[in-house]
Amino acid sequence: MSEPDQVVVVEDEAMPEATFASTWLDKFRARMAEYPAGPAALLKKELNTDAEVWDFMTWLWTEFPERPDVMYQHSGEIHGTSEDMLAQTPPTAFHLCAFAWDDRCSMKPPPGRDHCLTMVEHYLKHGFITSGDAILAQHKLIQPDLKMIAPWQKPSTGECLLPFSVPFVKGRARITSLFALLYVMFDGGVTKIADEHKILWESCCVIWTHHLLQHTKEEEVLTNLRISLKGSLRKACNVIQIAQMIRKLLRDGGSDYGSFARKWNTQTVAAHQIKGRKATSLKLLFESAPQDVLDDILTHVGIMGWSESCWTEENLASKRLFPGHGFHSRSRKWAPRLKVTDDSLRLMVKKLQHTVENWRPELGKRPIYDVNFVEGVAEKAAALCGMAREFCKEHPVAYDQVEIKVLKPWAEGDERIDMEVDAALLEKQETFEVGLHMPCFKSMLDDAIFKAPVTSDQEKDLRDALKRDEFDNLMKKLEYDQKVFEIWQSKCAGVTVSRNHARQEHVVKQHRKVQEGVNNYLDGCVRLLTWEGVRSADALIPQILQYRQDCIKKLKVKVTAHEVPTVTLSNWTAPCLMPNNRQTEHASILSWAMHDNSNSCGLIFSPIFSHQKGKTFLEENTALKILSGGGHNLDHQFSLLFQERCDQRDGRPLLYPARFAFPGHIVDLNKGAPFFQSELRKTGRTEACKQLAARDLKEIEDVADDSLPSQTGTGYVNGASKYCQIGLPAAEEILKKLFEGAALDNFQAVLLLDLNPRVGDFAQAFCRLRSHLGSPTSLFYLAVGDKGKDLDWMRLSLAEELVEKAKAGQILIPGMQPFQKELNPDVLDALPTLPIMNLLVTSGEAEYRKLQVPHALVKKWRADEEFGDEFAKWLDGFLETYAVTPEDAGPAPTTNSPSKTLPGGVADAVEPSPKKLKVEEVNSCHVVEKDSIQEALLFDTKLAGKDSLNFQIRAGRKVYLVNLTTAELVLKSGVSLVGFGRGAFKLYKAAEEFNEKAIPYNLEGGGDNLVCLNGQLMTISTCVHQQRAKNPEAQISYHTTASVPEQDGKYTFKLTHRVAFMPAGKKEKSSEMEDEKESGLMVSNIGAKELPSTFAGLHCCQIVWHVRWTVRGLQPVKPMLHLTKRLTLPAGQACKLNA
Repeated sequence: MSEPDQVVVVEDEAMPEATFASTWLDKFRARMAEYPAGPAALLKKELNTDAEVWDFMTWLWTEFPERPDVMYQHSGEIHGTSEDMLAQTPPTAFHLCAFAWDDRCSMKPPPGRDHCLTMVEHYLKHGFITSGDAILAQHKLIQPDLKMIAPWQKPSTGECLLPFSVPFVKGRARITSLFALLYVMFDGGVTKIADEHKILWESCCVIWTHHLLQHTKEEEVLTNLRISLKGSLRKACNVIQIAQMIRKLLRDGGSDYGSFARKWNTQTVAAHQIKGRKATSLKLLFESAPQDVLDDILTHVGIMGWSESCWTEENLASKRLFPGHGFHSRSRKWAPRLKVTDDSLRLMVKKLQHTVENWRPELGKRPIYDVNFVEGVAEKAAALCGMAREFCKEHPVAYDQVEIKVLKPWAEGDERIDMEVDAALLEKQETFEVGLHMPCFKSMLDDAIFKAPVTSDQEKDLRDALKRDEFDNLMKKLEYDQKVFEIWQSKCAGVTVSRNHARQEHVVKQHRKVQEGVNNYLDGCVRLLTWEGVRSADALIPQILQYRQDCIKKLKVKVTAHEVPTVTLSNWTAPCLMPNNRQTEHASILSWAMHDNSNSCGLIFSPIFSHQKGKTFLEENTALKILSGGGHNLDHQFSLLFQERCDQRDGRPLLYPARFAFPGHIVDLNKGAPFFQSELRKTGRTEACKQLAARDLKEIEDVADDSLPSQTGTGYVNGASKYCQIGLPAAEEILKKLFEGAALDNFQAVLLLDLNPRVGDFAQAFCRLRSHLGSPTSLFYLAVGDKGKDLDWMRLSLAEELVEKAKAGQILIPGMQPFQKELNPDVLDALPTLPIMNLLVTSGEAEYRKLQVPHALVKKWRADEEFGDEFAKWLDGFLETYAVTPEDAGPAPTTNSPSKTLPGGVADAVEPSPKKLKVEEVNSCHVVEKDSIQEALLFDTKLAGKDSLNFQIRAGRKVYLVNLTTAELVLKSGVSLVGFGRGAFKLYKAAEEFNEKAIPYNLEGGGDNLVCLNGQLMTISTCVHQQRAKNPEAQISYHTTASVPEQDGKYTFKLTHRVAFMPAGKKEKSSEMEDEKESGLMVSNIGAKELPSTFAGLHCCQIVWHVRWTVRGLQPVKPMLHLTKRLTLPAGQACKLNA
């Protein structure tokens, strides 16, 4: 397991100050990103317990000890000086731990995040300088919440200065920012700052301070404002900072706002006086805004910071936001609705501040809170409050209910109510009525009416009439929504074709780029040679030398052949698969490689399989005898280990023995053989690998267009081929261990020479190893196969695997751009705007949107006693095309809200609609009593399963399914019934007629033919469409494939080669019926007892091809008879399958 990240303290070699400063500035910025309100918010959250404050104080005292040459202030009795005498008064030295940081430490609010970052950057570069710019502290101390013993306190001293008790007149921003920086370092585990940043350490060991005598809080505020105008790092106080200080001043018994502003203006220059927008803002905040509104604004800025808040001096100076203003209206009826009141001001403030505090990047661009925008929100707030007052006055609805259902949702971002208000303000019609033209108010009125108590029959009739009107209105809305959505779909049809075509072209283009990159990559580092036409190894060696020379030319440095060792791989696990004398030829090439370059080595896998049971040791002796003639060092062996058997019946061993071959003339292999240092040689074994199951093994195929499938059964590899194929995980493990620890620093390249590649396990392992090898040594691969067509298949298989890995980002191909799966939506043709609907909702994205009716609506009206039947009738028609939203989906989303989609762009699947899907059943007219069957029985077998039906073939080519059990049996649609046994494929010429027993592999047509892939029944179009999501150029063997332009996922197919399956011939029988055991009759071959034409005319069955995907495309495996309808067969009855 990986260890958690830790801060490593380097004892011997200190980090340069510039690097230390840059590192911790980046860390501080990242930490402050969580606190837009500034450093005070960080300290308040992180130091909220006594133990945390104590630990931080202890760290400060340890890291910044008092200097012995400085007299520090330890006494609690502090003598102050006046502002005029600062120049003649020497400053007092304090330790860092003496200063406070909470809200009581200053009349001025804490600094914002941006100002804090500027000061911290200055500290990390120049230090915390107070010798020339001392901290101005108050002469009256505060009592900290935590009464701690000061680290400087001694038993003999009197009243002692308490930690964190010195407040500020000026300097809170500097000290608070410094404390935040030091806390981040403390939390990050920094120790010995003196060694890392000496300037910062020296400047923090002593804090020079002046104590100003302030007789009143007002005098303190005025002093702070005057000093704020000085210095390059200081900024003049903004409106909110001044408002916060004035509010503190007023709470402490200070004068009113007006007298304070006049006094300040007499003490400062004109440029910094409180006048203009600043004066207007403060006047409106203190004289026009309610106290709770002012508190909300100040709290919001304290949380978000001045720069990140929704307030500016400009918008706070707008009189249109505050009570008393009336927005323009040409109608007398609208004038009282647009009057700004205390309630509308509260509502506007909540709306703006809620938007800022809950904004996230995924919501889109952040609004610009200029004057026009804020005044627009104020007008909406005034209109809503005015409508609420008017509505409650005219209707029996409480105002608090309107606040809960309308005003509060609007303030929290309800877009529907916002759009309704926009529409009303846009027109401002004279005939406007709140309860009639505002849907949010109208729904409240409807609820109030429908919940009225029943007092008489007349009232009951009125309610019934209202409910009738409500249902009729509901149906009109549903029909309208359905109609406008269908119109939108028709408009999208043409655009969808072009969008799908553009997507398909993009995928094909990207796929071909990856293919081109993979082929260029293989051309550069892989070469495949064949033994065909080569009489001996001596004739093959010049081709190997030529390839090695080509590899040397590709290297960027000058390299000799001696610097390119060869690793020879010889898989002799099943010698019976190799032609005669092939092992001898392998040994000759191995001997040449060893003598040509003494840095080379060989890996030989010992025989583990022989057709002669119990004689494998003879193959081992033969292999050793052949190898011993080359004069190699064969003393070093290793073992390939596997974890466990996939099947206990599998006879393959879990240990494959192998041995190294090193040049025999090298005396000290430690010095003369680079691969002698590899982990594979040192440990003598690999890690336990996964042994592939038989179904996962590969089989070499002929890739020619007119070649026939190589198998008609399960497709599992057996016999010697199964033992010989070690699998990709094992090949990867061998090469990884071989190169791990090998002394290859002096070698620019290594050539892997695979003398028996078979299915290319080592070739695939080579490609993966080459892309992840950290060594500067280049790798090249050369394989020598028995047949050219086997190498053609190996090259295609290797390229297909690399393309798939490259597209998934699991392997890096040099010089190839990353695969772009999705096309940029901006280059697609724009879709028509989705219409706004009343009740129905949509799911999905773009043109894949699907119409749905909300589950809550269905639940309400389908169970209604009066209108449930009418609604159910409409719902049945609706569900033929559309669906119901999932029951647990919560409130129905708005029609324009984004929905979660799957990677393919199609909306998430929803729960089945209440309407059950209709399954086609076998017609009861085909079901008869089994005893009424008159045709003679020819063949009979039981279908797979414990309690199952019998499949019978009778005289006259009649086929039956018979229930001989005592219970009713059900067969699902799509289940396989019987097969046609073993056989072979045959290629017919164009004019040649098919044999009557032949079953043609013909999928020509519009793509509706059924196939069975991996046990799943599907149309051929669906099969191709799924594969083209991985390989956009996937094809069907013996057919051409073309997509239907206007139908996504639909294809047409045309036959190019006439291929048919020929069942094995029937044996002559002595009687018409034979015992099943003697004849070998079973469910997998009973179909071969009758001509295929017999099964072509069955009413509920069909011959379906089982297929599989290979490097050539979709290949046929075998034909099977499948049931295409659901069959329910009672006991003692039979189903006649003939039409």
